[in-house]
Amino acid sequence: IWAMLRFLTDEEDEYKRFLRVRAFIWGTGIAIAIMTVWGFLEDLAKVQPLPAMYPFFIFVVCVGFAQGISAWCGK
Repeated sequence: IWAMLRFLTDEEDEYKRFLRVRAFIWGTGIAIAIMTVWGFLEDLAKVQPLPAMYPFFIFVVCVGFAQGISAWCGK
């Protein structure tokens, strides 16, 4: 997490920094939504709980997905 924040603060181009921050926000929102749904499934459908390392992995994948969509759309 520290390396990701360091990478973000070292970015000199304001537009690229904006795109990365937007990807982090979208990635956070998507990851929270996934984890919330999974939490409900744990309570209601008795699915297996996720290991503790999975939420961060899901967050990183969601940030990558958001950056890819942002680059693909050209915005």
